[in-house]
Amino acid sequence: MKVVAPFEPAIRVMDLEQSLLFYRDTLGMTVFSFDDVPASQSDKVGLSPHGYRIARLETDRGDRLKLVEPVGLSAGRQPTGQHILERRGFVYLTFIVPHIGDILIRLRQAETKIRTGSEAIMFRAGTYVVFAEDPDGNVLEFVERDDLDRYRPDGTATKGSHSAVAKTAS
Repeated sequence: MKVVAPFEPAIRVMDLEQSLLFYRDTLGMTVFSFDDVPASQSDKVGLSPHGYRIARLETDRGDRLKLVEPVGLSAGRQPTGQHILERRGFVYLTFIVPHIGDILIRLRQAETKIRTGSEAIMFRAGTYVVFAEDPDGNVLEFVERDDLDRYRPDGTATKGSHSAVAKTAS
């Protein structure tokens, strides 16, 4: 498959404002657009029968993420599964970060649920992992790697961006 731009995953959220506080204020992503999409458009493509709100965010490296809140889908309502934004299926989203200790500090300050505990987990030599949840319970993986050039040989890795986790994670 040939693409013209990096992919943009979308996460269905139940409270867009709360999710923006997390992704923008806690994680430091930048909102680059925000739209209210009416039912006439969203139902036509099978996303939501009542419209949706969407915030598009970006990291400092240009990775993009869409947060989508369907209109009229309350937390207690059972989805029918007929529309895309009524479904679940997201497993987790990975952010490769230069300093996992900095992320842990920000997650703790925001009182985020950290699934892997208070310290980064050494997954393998040179690779440290933290799993946490956003306000909707979506699982996020934060990874610090010391082999970015090998892991991302396409030239997208930032050289020398890893840190000693033992010094930053505590």
